[in-house]
Amino acid sequence: MNIESGRRNCRKWSNDRCGKAVRRPYGRAFLSTICENVYMPQYDHGYTFDFSMDDRPMEPVRRIRPNTGCITGKRPSVKTNTIHAFESSLERDFLMLLEFNEEVVKYAVQPLTIEVEGNTKRKKYTPDVAVYFCHSLHKVPWLCEIKYRQELLSHPAHYAALFAIARRYAVLNGFNFQVFTEIEIRTHFLANLKFLSRYRHGPVNQQYYAIIQQLFEDQDCWFARDLVKVVGPQQNDGLLYTLWQLVASNVVQCDLQLPLTMTSPLRLH
Repeated sequence: MNIESGRRNCRKWSNDRCGKAVRRPYGRAFLSTICENVYMPQYDHGYTFDFSMDDRPMEPVRRIRPNTGCITGKRPSVKTNTIHAFESSLERDFLMLLEFNEEVVKYAVQPLTIEVEGNTKRKKYTPDVAVYFCHSLHKVPWLCEIKYRQELLSHPAHYAALFAIARRYAVLNGFNFQVFTEIEIRTHFLANLKFLSRYRHGPVNQQYYAIIQQLFEDQDCWFARDLVKVVGPQQNDGLLYTLWQLVASNVVQCDLQLPLTMTSPLRLH
């Protein structure tokens, strides 16, 4: 999951164009805060937190119901052996990135509710996803909010205050708070995962697998275009299908940060 490169692209966009696009005095600083997760003390309203809840549950604390105003649904996960609900297509795409990310050991949607005492009333905020990484990485888990960039720019003061609260809670409870938009999520990597997802399941044809193994023993790097030419037109479709199965299972490797085509360099893992 190429989150860091997406985050760099988002920072570049915000520095170059955000001020003009938003046309608000705090628009540039706000989007920079969203991308870089910088705490904004000017939005600290003196809230106090209720830490009585378990801060690392796996069951969702909030149920996502069908909504005519946005895309809702459920996505099965092999990694967590459960079904996760989402309430936007952007959240669905983010869950796909987590499913393919080898650093992620588990994740949970609607994982906890942060309760704060405001000046007038008690407020609640539920992050979209909690992400937990392999123990060997010694990486702090994430609390994630998934939002379209336009929505953030349309209500900057609201989200700046909300995310300041979430970031403070995360720091005090062993998380990093992260905000992801379509800039970081909808990349070439995601497009490749969507293409390969149809090849993740089902048996691999052993005859074509043996042919592909032999070809990679003879030559270290291949293009898919050249591989299918070796077996002739009668077997093109079968060998190509098996090849994408092997790419989807990481037996055959390529740079998935770039568009996956018939001329992408392929190597045996």
